Amino acid sequence: MCLRRTRANQVADVYGDLVDAAPTPRDLLANRERVRSLLSHLGLNWRTDNVVDLAEALRDDYSNSVPGTWGDLVSLPGIGKYVASAVLCFSFGQPAVLVDTNTSRIARRLTGQKNLSPWEI
Repeated sequence: MCLRRTRANQVADVYGDLVDAAPTPRDLLANRERVRSLLSHLGLNWRTDNVVDLAEALRDDYSNSVPGTWGDLVSLPGIGKYVASAVLCFSFGQPAVLVDTNTSRIARRLTGQKNLSPWEI
């Protein structure tokens, strides 16, 4: 979620501090002002609201754990198809196709499709 509209090196600069401040959804909610401060370095203040909303949903609906199914992941606030696929792949070791807008654009160029969505490749 931190990588949306942000360069990876910007996220790398705050990632360790973010994990220290919020290793669990419960910790994030207890330290939300510190998290807000850390995420402010990335710009786009809406990102902090999304992360807090996600932590609340994980606390309330999943006992502070990340669910391991596609349906549960995409139902969470701020989690779309790409992030859900990344979580399934890298956190749960499940095969998943990670298609973002850049990958979709290349596929459209290769296939000549003008209106192909990332999930129709």
